[in-house]
Amino acid sequence: MKRFGILLLTTILRSEALICTSLLPRIKTTVIVRRSTEDDSSVFLRRQEFDVLSFRSWRRETLFKYSNANQSEPLRIVLFLLITISLIFAPAIADAIGAPAPEPIAGYWIGGAGSLALLARERDNRTRKLLRLEREGIVADLNLSLVKNVLVGGQQTISVRSLRNEKRLIAVCGVAKDLEKLEMLEFAPLQRRLEAARTIVVPIPTDQSMRRYGTSYAQASDLEEWRRVFQTLLTADQAWGSNFQFDQQNKAAFFVLGLNGRSVASGQGFPRLLELLGSRLPPIDPIQPQPQNIEFAPQAAFYSALKSGNIESMNALFGREDDAEVSAIIANGGRLDPWTSQLGPQSRPSELIIGDADLTIFDDVAITTAIEQNGLDPFQTLLATQRWTRVGEGEDDWRLFSHATVPFTPSAMAAALLRCDHRGCVLLVNQQQITR
Repeated sequence: MKRFGILLLTTILRSEALICTSLLPRIKTTVIVRRSTEDDSSVFLRRQEFDVLSFRSWRRETLFKYSNANQSEPLRIVLFLLITISLIFAPAIADAIGAPAPEPIAGYWIGGAGSLALLARERDNRTRKLLRLEREGIVADLNLSLVKNVLVGGQQTISVRSLRNEKRLIAVCGVAKDLEKLEMLEFAPLQRRLEAARTIVVPIPTDQSMRRYGTSYAQASDLEEWRRVFQTLLTADQAWGSNFQFDQQNKAAFFVLGLNGRSVASGQGFPRLLELLGSRLPPIDPIQPQPQNIEFAPQAAFYSALKSGNIESMNALFGREDDAEVSAIIANGGRLDPWTSQLGPQSRPSELIIGDADLTIFDDVAITTAIEQNGLDPFQTLLATQRWTRVGEGEDDWRLFSHATVPFTPSAMAAALLRCDHRGCVLLVNQQQITR
């Protein structure tokens, strides 16, 4: 027993030394990276390096980023490991150093089991962080093509990594025809808001190449590589969202990268762009809407009724079809505030300033957007969208299907979204994963 205890102590000391010294090569190699060319450093950072604490290899870039942001977590793992071994093998260690046998031994074993549970928790947390960084590093190596000049044409191929500190990115994976429809009804109407948020959209069709790329879309340079990376993200683990996988009913997924290249949102299904703009992708610079004459007459009539509290005009503008998203919120316990309440003297936004309005029409559907500002709070701007359905051949033969508003202010994360149909308005509380 004494010989076993001495061997155990030696093993503990050697393990601690191995774990501590395993960090030294990373400190030395950072100097080499600074002296190398950009291409050499990229190759160096993509190389795999074995990590003792997780018993697997990671990209060196992943380990560098983790070490810079998490100094104490590896030390806690080592500490819990040493405590676990010391408590479980306390009798052997006591015999090796000539100390009295620990009593009660059951207490030591229970303490060792508790320390082991803490060790597993810390190690799992660390592994999840490393997985997330690994995924972000893999995505950063992908390439996309951007139009150099809208008038002249021509494309420029860049890496996702080069977008850091310059642009955000939304990558959407799904069936080509669904991505084309999404571009028409979601991204194209909000293109100027995406530009204000410095956001690029990359569609990844799973079945075929897209017939057309709208002006709000960038093009993946190597579509097969993007598909392979997406499939890895969707099936490997839960590092980017608990529901980040395909199923038979919902064959679409997305992820969003912030200005620093980190993942800020992901999920199954297509993204809810309006909620993303309000919560994860706010504008970079302040927006000051200037009062203007709205050219689309139905939109102008809507804001006139909203500010004046004219319930008859508001009812005349709306169609009779229920918005499915409003109904879903009500079914889940959300409260519906009817228009009679919204347009009351104490509720209607009589001081509302509307500016920067625009219009997008596809067949019998029109999407209007505008920047709203409460005259009583000039530092708070809102992004509003309205969806209209054509009911006749005249210029004004449109009926309002839905209206939605979300805060759209730099550095502000929206807490909720207001969505309305002919019945009234409901409040949708922001969720971590913003999908449809």
